[in-house]
Amino acid sequence: MLKQIYILLLFVLAVTGLQAQNGAQQQQQQAEPAYSRKKTLRDVRSNLKAERYAQADEQIQKAWKQSEEAVRDAELYNLMVNAQRGLANAENKKIFLNNRPDTAKYFDYIYKVYDYGIRCDSLDRLPNEKGRVKTHYSSNIQSQLLSYRNNIKSAGKFFYKKRRFSDAYKYFDMYLKTRHHPLLTSAKNYTVGTDTTELAVMAVYASYSAKEYDHVKQYIQLALNDTTEFSYLCQLGSQALMELKDTVSAMDYLFEGWKNEPTHDYFFITLVDYNINQHNYQEAYDIVAAQLLEVPDSHRLWYIFGKCQQCMDSIDAAVLSYEKALELNPEDALSYSSLGNIYIEKARGVYNINTYAIGTPEYAEAKQTQDKLYETARNNLEKARKYSPEDSSLWLTPLSEVYFKLNMGKELKALESLESNGSQPKSSEANNSSNQSRGSNNSSNQSRGSNNSSNQSRGSNNSSNQSRGSNNSSNQSRGSNN
Repeated sequence: MLKQIYILLLFVLAVTGLQAQNGAQQQQQQAEPAYSRKKTLRDVRSNLKAERYAQADEQIQKAWKQSEEAVRDAELYNLMVNAQRGLANAENKKIFLNNRPDTAKYFDYIYKVYDYGIRCDSLDRLPNEKGRVKTHYSSNIQSQLLSYRNNIKSAGKFFYKKRRFSDAYKYFDMYLKTRHHPLLTSAKNYTVGTDTTELAVMAVYASYSAKEYDHVKQYIQLALNDTTEFSYLCQLGSQALMELKDTVSAMDYLFEGWKNEPTHDYFFITLVDYNINQHNYQEAYDIVAAQLLEVPDSHRLWYIFGKCQQCMDSIDAAVLSYEKALELNPEDALSYSSLGNIYIEKARGVYNINTYAIGTPEYAEAKQTQDKLYETARNNLEKARKYSPEDSSLWLTPLSEVYFKLNMGKELKALESLESNGSQPKSSEANNSSNQSRGSNNSSNQSRGSNNSSNQSRGSNNSSNQSRGSNNSSNQSRGSNN
């Protein structure tokens, strides 16, 4: 019984609370008068005349919250432009008087002049009930936009220098997207600035640095008119589109960059990486072949060419490419490692057809051929170890197989001891030339004003890791020792 009374009391209290809340809301609604356009306009104009710009701003904002009619009222936007102009002028006086000015706030006011001014013009150009367009505020809005045109541009550069990249982009975007607006183009003596391309470049850099990759797309094409920054912009464009999962468009920028600057390794290496990962081996082959026409004396290119040929099962051609790489750089551990693994595969091929009886001349000949191949593999793998001792992934496992097959027990025991002591194969950045080609050109990065983004844009060097291949031959079982 007591439990039922307790539950009833809780119910009564809940109902009472809801009634009180509803009553308070009704009282508040009754206390706030309905939106009156005439009164609002009169009060706003009064505040503007008395230079109470903040109060005028507050009144207009309140009206927009109260009434959909106010939201569609072009005159209110025109008055809001005047309020923002007054606030901007007041802040500008502080700058000249050095009276604790807030430059960021000043720029925010002029941005709002543009924002509200464009909205005002859009509403002002709507046809009336007779289907006619008769503007009322164009003259005022036009003069405001023109007077603050250079300030909008300066604001973008100000925030860019401060490394506030999202804010910088906002102002660059406003400047660029309004450059052909009818309010401006209809003005006497107005011309589109000659620095449009420069500002588009800065907009791309700012948005990329802010990781706002969709904004990179907005002005990348306009920015590419800058021939001095063309390659770097193609790089940023491709990386931004990769982040947006638009691989097809990203590849287009890579190709543009590669055509413009064939010796810039970033483009061709990334293209090769992508095509190999997609198993488009012929495309990767064609790209490297074209690159070799530009840089025929690059040992790294010949090494990558060999990898492409291996992927296409052109093993003998791959051997020639690795040998060419070693001719250009006799200390290239990557090429030695690749050759060693090829000769292991060749030796295994002999073992697979070695069905002759032990002791027969045919068996002896096959065994001799196999041992020669393992010896050739040993020679290459030991050189890979010599020139890259820190990167055991290039030689440890395949060399163990070779020592096992050639009955080199002492050497095999030493390698197995190396493994048992916890020396696992390391994957160091052996492909230094690829890393350096992407490099961190610090001076040029700093000149762009976004060190972090420029370093990140060059990204991780996946190609150098992938170009080694998976060394499948060394991972396969060693098999029995004939």
